[in-house]
Amino acid sequence: MAVEDGRRLGSPTEEDRAAIRVALRLALADRAVAEGLPSDSILVEEPFDRMDLQARLRAVEVLRGMRARIPQIFLVVGDEVAEAAPERFEAILELREEPPGRTSGLRRVPGGVGTLRL
Repeated sequence: MAVEDGRRLGSPTEEDRAAIRVALRLALADRAVAEGLPSDSILVEEPFDRMDLQARLRAVEVLRGMRARIPQIFLVVGDEVAEAAPERFEAILELREEPPGRTSGLRRVPGGVGTLRL
């Protein structure tokens, strides 16, 4: 929702609502861990892909900061985010669609910080 000089300018867009929902989910997970509730992992998916690309990349950075408290973070995203910043992920798994009758599978694709040896 846009606000200017204390006046509401319009209803929140779908992207705004998605960002609010993701932010709440991350804040609640972080707070739960801070209160001592054990959490080894978190799954973040819908509505992540409804946010604009820059908001998604900022959310990825927030998730990276949470890794000290939540060791496994699973983020379900489309290709756009993984391709825009593969270095921000420790691992990227791609779901491959197979022809009818065959089981779809996961394939690891390049991602993470690389090592250059000279």
